[in-house]
Amino acid sequence: MLRRIERLRPTSQRGWGKMTSDQMLAHLNSTLEVALGHVRITDRSNILKNSLAKFFILADLPVKKNASSSMAVAKGSTFVFDAEQAKLLDLLKTAAANGTSGEWFSHVTFGRLTGDEWGKLIWKHIDHHLRQFGE
Repeated sequence: MLRRIERLRPTSQRGWGKMTSDQMLAHLNSTLEVALGHVRITDRSNILKNSLAKFFILADLPVKKNASSSMAVAKGSTFVFDAEQAKLLDLLKTAAANGTSGEWFSHVTFGRLTGDEWGKLIWKHIDHHLRQFGE
């Protein structure tokens, strides 16, 4: 996955969706920052989202193209691609060092997740967006 992130370029074209490659990296970074507790957000989860939606997102099913996100970047936002790419690589190293038994924080939609659940969600989320940009 690290090599796939490193191959991504500012000029990489999306296969679907509206984000540019720099916006996508910033989107992934914001999710990891929440997971690691670097940024605190209000937990907007509820029993339905904690059970049914969480089950489907953690199931071994592909993530739907153009799925809505609770962590979307603002339309028209621009980011420094190289800085976002380096930040994502660093955050992934921090997440890996945190391990499944480390401290993980609530997801804005799914509430509390275990380290294993966060790991699966992070992998699926990044894989989905890398595929979006041909990686």
